[in-house]
Amino acid sequence: MIRIARVEDAPKFAEIYRPYVEKSVVSFETEAPDAAEFCRRMKETQKDYPWIVLEENGKVLGYAYAHRYRERKAYDWAVESSIYLADEAKHQKAGDRLYSSLMCILKEQGVLLAYAFITSPNPESENFHLKFGFQRESMQKKIAYKDGAFRDLAVMRYQIGPFPEVPQPLIPFEVLRQNPTFRLEENF
Repeated sequence: MIRIARVEDAPKFAEIYRPYVEKSVVSFETEAPDAAEFCRRMKETQKDYPWIVLEENGKVLGYAYAHRYRERKAYDWAVESSIYLADEAKHQKAGDRLYSSLMCILKEQGVLLAYAFITSPNPESENFHLKFGFQRESMQKKIAYKDGAFRDLAVMRYQIGPFPEVPQPLIPFEVLRQNPTFRLEENF
């Protein structure tokens, strides 16, 4: 089941994300955020963008979300997307289901582009994004320092919808989800 994230999911998000921070260079964060920080991030994000969860038999297996790409108004139609899965959910199409649902919601909001910023090399994530339909856009060489070395960052881009002559204003997620016709399960 894919559903909208709730604050009570925060401890599980912290548990899923911790190894990405502490045991790899996949995340450029140097300290794993705790449940309280995840609550803060979710509340802030969900005003404008979706944060969704893959749950099976009551167990959270992963989450995906989008957030603002850049602060200036001219960037409103682009987002940064992220996805994190528990080990037991990897290689089972869980990521495809989460990302498909996320992109459908973003399309309903009027978002046109999703960017993924991936530590490189990271063949698992890079291949997942390529298979999903993202395209490599650029490589930022030695942009971050973690675990004793400077790291590269792959920039990947996914076009969600066609570019109109004049884009419509985005629908904030908190507004979209209040619409009586919005149903998350219809989005994938």
